Amino acid sequence: MTTRSTRSSARRGDTMELILIFGQKKLPMLVSLDGSDRPGECLTIGHLSDAVFEVSQVEASRQKLIHRGKTLFKNDPHSMQASFQTDLASLGIKNGDRIMLLGRKATEKEDEAAFSNKKSGGNEKSEPLQGKLQQLQSKLDTISERLEAGVISTTSTNSQDLPGLKSKRRLLMELHEESMRLLETVDSITAQEDSGPDFRTQRKALVNALQSKLDLCESHLSDVSSRIQCLEQKDQPEGS
Repeated sequence: MTTRSTRSSARRGDTMELILIFGQKKLPMLVSLDGSDRPGECLTIGHLSDAVFEVSQVEASRQKLIHRGKTLFKNDPHSMQASFQTDLASLGIKNGDRIMLLGRKATEKEDEAAFSNKKSGGNEKSEPLQGKLQQLQSKLDTISERLEAGVISTTSTNSQDLPGLKSKRRLLMELHEESMRLLETVDSITAQEDSGPDFRTQRKALVNALQSKLDLCESHLSDVSSRIQCLEQKDQPEGS
């Protein structure tokens, strides 16, 4: 049963066409007002969550929705009720944007638990999955090293060095995109009957680490972009 939201009637609403990234699938998704909304209501995270459920069958309480590296809401009831009233436009979400879904249907969760309970020892078949996670961890380590070097380089860049700042922005955007692709890959690897708890623990740790890298990229991208904007405005001729 999907969790419904309490929505505000702040601004004029509309439909919005988005792309839902769910594992290796890219699903077109229409976010719209429903019959219970009054004319003029704005589209909110609550509407988005309902649309996600319609195309994925993943309930709101199991959804982790990410837009441009940022998680849109936490899964505890209090946070969900508050977040679901947030206007999508205020978050910079617009037509054509991609929303990433991390989550599983209830039946999948239950199956994973059943498989774990049935496991009688030995994990020979889980080795290929563990190997995949180790490869992804290696890629994450490489991203982390490049990101750390990029952050140090960015903070030491002369605030008046416009070409240097633009170079750092390109690097951060590249690392952000690589982290998003890696996160999609990790999420597409699902637990199997013989996976065991170690696999799920390692997979969750990878997801959390990638989320942290995305947050760091977002933070420094915002800082660098602000510095670039200030320099470009200073370079404009007066009165233009």
